[in-house]
Amino acid sequence: MSIPVQGVSWHTQEVFKTLTTLAAGVVKSAFWFYFQLDGKMGLRSKGAIILVSAAIVLSSGQSGRAATNYLPAGKVSCDQLSELRTATKICVFTGVTDGGFAFHIGGDSKKKEDYAHISAKDNNLADVWNINCSVDMMNDRRTCMIQDGRVNFLFLYRGTKNITLCVRGQNYPGTVGLVRLDSAAPIQTSPRGCLNAQATARIIAKMRPGVVVRTRNYDWPESRPDDSETPLNSNFSEVFSLAEFLYRGGASTIPGLDGN
Repeated sequence: MSIPVQGVSWHTQEVFKTLTTLAAGVVKSAFWFYFQLDGKMGLRSKGAIILVSAAIVLSSGQSGRAATNYLPAGKVSCDQLSELRTATKICVFTGVTDGGFAFHIGGDSKKKEDYAHISAKDNNLADVWNINCSVDMMNDRRTCMIQDGRVNFLFLYRGTKNITLCVRGQNYPGTVGLVRLDSAAPIQTSPRGCLNAQATARIIAKMRPGVVVRTRNYDWPESRPDDSETPLNSNFSEVFSLAEFLYRGGASTIPGLDGN
């Protein structure tokens, strides 16, 4: 079974963001002129300014809502798996991002768990990203884990303003991990291997195609440093777009993904 689904591209989202920013500036200017020209212009002219401002606010609000629904075009396919006496129907949504990277999305709606796998056509580990989202059974908090294909580091994603970068395997007592982008100065993690949200945001701002992420960790029971590196490619921005989509429960909105 295949169900085509058309989504909003990452590039379109960036246009939406730009238009929204411009709209806000136009609205502020409009009201500034309104008050500055008070008494110098007729009621009809003032009304025109208000109508134009309202139209811009409404259109920018619609664009903002569309921007959260990122999903490249693709289709749902299902397979019937028979294990012992039970039969399970597994469905995945597959497609290709604007950057040309293949991906598939799946999940378990009953457990509120979703995942995505993103890779280049040759499945090069440098181009592979895995996203796994789940809900904590104790506090109902939803978290998405974004992990690079070489399993060197990961991001804990709880919305666009709450992202934490962690170095894998950093757990030896009395040590800290390190993160370095290209030849920049290394940044120390906590003893558990994670950066705070502010430091993570600064690193993400510099993580663009061509940058190499270098990490160092100290894994128990060995006390010697374990170094690794991950080159970034052009699908990095699309990874976060898909993570935001899954974080907000977007997988549940894909027709047919639950097997029905």
